[in-house]
Amino acid sequence: MTEASFKRILSLLHKDYTWTDGYATQYLDMLNIRYLNMEDKEERTKSLSTLVKRMTEKGKEYQEIERGVRETAIANNCSTEDIRLSNWHYPEEIEW
Repeated sequence: MTEASFKRILSLLHKDYTWTDGYATQYLDMLNIRYLNMEDKEERTKSLSTLVKRMTEKGKEYQEIERGVRETAIANNCSTEDIRLSNWHYPEEIEW
C-alpha cells in the first residue's frame, strides 16, 4: 500500500468518529466478505481505501442494507444485532 493510500484511510477513519454510532454492522460483514473473496492480493491492496470510504460515507448501498435490517428487526420483534444477511457467508478458509 502506498503512503498516500494509508494516509487517506487514516483520514477517513478519524475524520468523524460518529460514523460508528448505531452502525449497521451487517454492511461491514458484506464488505469484508467481498474483500476476502478477492482472488488477487494486489486487487485487495488497491481496493482497501475504497472499502474504508464506503464504510464511512454510508452511501446508497449502506442505506439499503440498514433499512432492510431495521425493517426485518421490527417485523421479527428483535434487535438489529440479531439480524444476519442470509446470502453472505464468510469463506471457510482465508488465504492472505
